[in-house]
Amino acid sequence: MQNTNEWWKYEQKDCCFRKSNLIDPSAITSDDLKMGKGNIICAGCVPTVNIAFQTFNIINPGCTVGHDTVFKNLITVYPEANIAGNITIGGQSELGTGCQIIQGITISSDTIVGAGAVVIRDLPGKCTVVGNQARVIKRW
Repeated sequence: MQNTNEWWKYEQKDCCFRKSNLIDPSAITSDDLKMGKGNIICAGCVPTVNIAFQTFNIINPGCTVGHDTVFKNLITVYPEANIAGNITIGGQSELGTGCQIIQGITISSDTIVGAGAVVIRDLPGKCTVVGNQARVIKRW
């Protein structure tokens, strides 16, 4: 009889999804895209040049990502978000539907950017921001 703990280790070790990146064929990517494991780039996305994805990020349909952007771990970018160039996004963050991130911004870890928000300055960690000229509405 097989020990369930051993079976679980076997499944994690050999599961190809945990090791793979999924890129929709309609996504327009450059040759110098750097990716860790477990990233998903959905249909209609345009990650431009020199983009770095660490692990387990998802970029939903219709997003654009400008040059020299760094995605840390466990980031979700909802549909139609526009991320300008030279951005660093901290781990475990969420960028809402249709948000706009202006060039040269740093978004710290554990930050939620609301739908339609316009980010024009660096954001602190562990907060929620909303609005045109995104403002912090909640900290934790």
